[in-house]
Amino acid sequence: MGKLLACVAGAVLVTAARAGSATADFRDKASGVDWDLGGTEYHAERGRKFPADAAAVLASPQFVGSVTSVTFVASITTSSSPAPEFGVWAGADPASATLADVFTISKTNDRFTNTLAFAAADAVHAVKFTCSRNGNDRTNLYVERVTVRWAGGPFGVPGDLEASNMSSNSFTASWNAVEEAEGYALRVWQEVAVPRSGDDVWSESFGGLAESFFDVPGWTGHNFRRPSNHEGIVQVGTSSSTGTGALLSPAIPAELGMKLVVEGQFPDRATGTMPVCLVRGDTTNLLADVAFGKSPKTVEIDLPALTAECQLLFSSPTNGADRRVWLDSVAVVSNYVAAGVAEVAVPGWEAYATTTTSVDVTGLSTGEYYWAVQTVVGAERSAWSAPCPVFLEDAAVRMIPLTNRECVYTNDWDWLGAHDSVCTNGIVGLGLLAAKSKAAWNGNLTSVTNGHKFTLGGFYSQAMADASDRAFVMRATGEDDHVLTVTVVNNGKTAIESFDISYLGVQTFDGATNAPPRRLEAAWCTATAATYPDPFAAEGWTAAPDLDFAELSSVKAGPVFLTTGIHGVITLEPKLEPCRVFSFRLKLAKGSNAPALGIDNLRLAATFAPPEKRPTYVIFR
Repeated sequence: MGKLLACVAGAVLVTAARAGSATADFRDKASGVDWDLGGTEYHAERGRKFPADAAAVLASPQFVGSVTSVTFVASITTSSSPAPEFGVWAGADPASATLADVFTISKTNDRFTNTLAFAAADAVHAVKFTCSRNGNDRTNLYVERVTVRWAGGPFGVPGDLEASNMSSNSFTASWNAVEEAEGYALRVWQEVAVPRSGDDVWSESFGGLAESFFDVPGWTGHNFRRPSNHEGIVQVGTSSSTGTGALLSPAIPAELGMKLVVEGQFPDRATGTMPVCLVRGDTTNLLADVAFGKSPKTVEIDLPALTAECQLLFSSPTNGADRRVWLDSVAVVSNYVAAGVAEVAVPGWEAYATTTTSVDVTGLSTGEYYWAVQTVVGAERSAWSAPCPVFLEDAAVRMIPLTNRECVYTNDWDWLGAHDSVCTNGIVGLGLLAAKSKAAWNGNLTSVTNGHKFTLGGFYSQAMADASDRAFVMRATGEDDHVLTVTVVNNGKTAIESFDISYLGVQTFDGATNAPPRRLEAAWCTATAATYPDPFAAEGWTAAPDLDFAELSSVKAGPVFLTTGIHGVITLEPKLEPCRVFSFRLKLAKGSNAPALGIDNLRLAATFAPPEKRPTYVIFR
């Protein structure tokens, strides 16, 4: 019964309903394993027995279609007076089932068969059986067999979607087989941002405000100003619990179907509300209490039908020790359509039919795509699977030659951002992957947290000797491992024998000691260019202890930078043949202490077997 009874989340039947039937014979101990046997006892000849000393329940699984009928065979071995009641319950699930019918059995050794029918509108997806023996030891009631018939219900939805073999214009899509599938449909699309649209009745973005006063025509109120060093924002109220403020807008004309769109935030509050009121003469009515947070948020508010000109009143938050609200923009819009994302199908891949579980998707270009799969059985289809993202890069952009005939790659990180800043934008650099830990790796770069850009996550740019000398620093705490990986592709004609690697190990203390010492653990591995190494895998990587970095100092100050020169040679056995890749990994393992470790002036030099040398490339993964 497993396939027929399994519930598939989110699946929707989109064509004619199909019928199903399943029988549980409880005289076979292996039958009915999907049922909740609820304290009933097994009897080899009679099935499931209801004991006299417990409130036993025999409950079915939830069926994926609407149950049309239930046929059951029950028996009794001893008569009693009054006869016990045998209850049949039905509903959307066993917990919410209601009593559908009651039977009493008074004949000794009687065996009977009954069928209950249900309409599709009853939405019955489960049944259960009860017996009111109530301590009567003379009566033994059994359920021998139950047959459930149903109509409709979804097919299984393909799962475990994986994208592999990515190039600049193609990838391979694969998924798990669905048992009842006769085929599959595959769709591929891109998401395009659609801006907010509508006709502005009026709009204000608060640009050009002076530092300490408010000078936008048509706006009045009290206790408002431009916050320091924040262009295009007006602050209403202050950080004091008594520092309330208000801002009154220009007039709104009498019109129907308008929307107020306001963007703002509470700069130092996680919760709170900003009252927005509609003012007409001496009458003020509350429109909405806006729950901004610490990050900018856009809120849309329907305006009522206006029979006369009105104004909008924005007030500072109504509670808490901080009464500030920052407004980025305010607009009154008619014919409003909210900003969103539109799915644009890729021509030829709107619903590609296949009988396999792997398809080479071709004819694309660089950029981010999404794809999904559904099960096809005859004219019926399951729901679409959850979308799977895939990012395609231009191979010519991803690959750069090493600096000279000696095949040397260097990176000093001086291109990173300002002094001691968290790296928040830009890629790490061609040839590098910086990432936090993740549960699984499918080769798809877009699925790696912080995989191809710095977005917080414990990666830092820190100054060394001066502000122009930067270092790449990792700060891993709690459950996160951080890795920095450089991958080299041998696209020459001769094998690479070894890599000479050096870097400057960096440790920064910021009010915490390095006890026990944190380590940058070095390892390396090789793979084919089609697979690429998993930077988080435990297997397949060879430790390179000579290239580990651990500064044993217990200095406690901040910030203090300690540096140590690291150098080692990795000899490849077997050699790195053409079309294979080599990856060097530095991992900062998770831990509870705060010190960060990092590197500067990384250098990888490849040594080729004589007599021929060819440029090798570093690939950004």
